Amino acid sequence: MLSLEQAIWRLTGMPATVHGLRDRGFLRAGAWADVVVYDPATLAASEAYLTRDFPADTERYVVDATGYRAVIVNGEILLEDGVHTGALPGHVIRGA
Repeated sequence: MLSLEQAIWRLTGMPATVHGLRDRGFLRAGAWADVVVYDPATLAASEAYLTRDFPADTERYVVDATGYRAVIVNGEILLEDGVHTGALPGHVIRGA
């Protein structure tokens, strides 16, 4: 079983390091940061379901979740208590 710290490293720091993204994957001054704030007591996922909402009517699986309090992307609140704020602060990144 992974500790919370190990899971976060595998989802953030490890991929950034492997792909040479020096300004990503860690919370530190000068780095781009995406932060997820969650409530571990209410964190839960629904059953996966198939939806057709991509271009050309293509399909994808979706798993809804509860317990996420906020998602902050590059310093802007993107999601607050499960509601999208309308902000679109992200951008495409390129590997080293």
